[in-house]
Amino acid sequence: VCSSGEYGIPQGVWAGMPVRTTAPGTFTVV
Repeated sequence: VCSSGEYGIPQGVWAGMPVRTTAPGTFTVV
C-alpha cells in the first residue's frame, strides 16, 4: 500500500503493512 506516514515510513512510499478491510475496496492500516 502507499504509505501516509504510518510506522515511520515516509509518505508516498509503497510498502507492505498490516491492513484491515473495512468495506469492499476500502481498507485501513492497523
